[in-house]
Amino acid sequence: MIRNKVDVEVFDENGVSMPTQLAKDIDIAEYKARYDKYAKQILANKDILARILSATVIEYKDIPIEEIKNLIE
Repeated sequence: MIRNKVDVEVFDENGVSMPTQLAKDIDIAEYKARYDKYAKQILANKDILARILSATVIEYKDIPIEEIKNLIE
C-alpha cells in the first residue's frame, strides 16, 4: 500500500497492529481506484465494448459487431 501505516494504525497492548477507520477508508479508496482503472482498461477494448453495446443497447441489437467497432471512436 502507498499509505504511511504509522499515521493511520494503532497498536494493542501486545503490539499487534489494529487498523483505524482511516486506514480502512484508505484501503477501500485504493481498491476502488484500482477497480476503476481496470474497468476503464477493459472498456477501452473495442471488441469488448462492441459486444456489450450489442447486448445492452436496443439501437445496436441488429448491427454486426464489426460495424459497431467501427462506430466507436
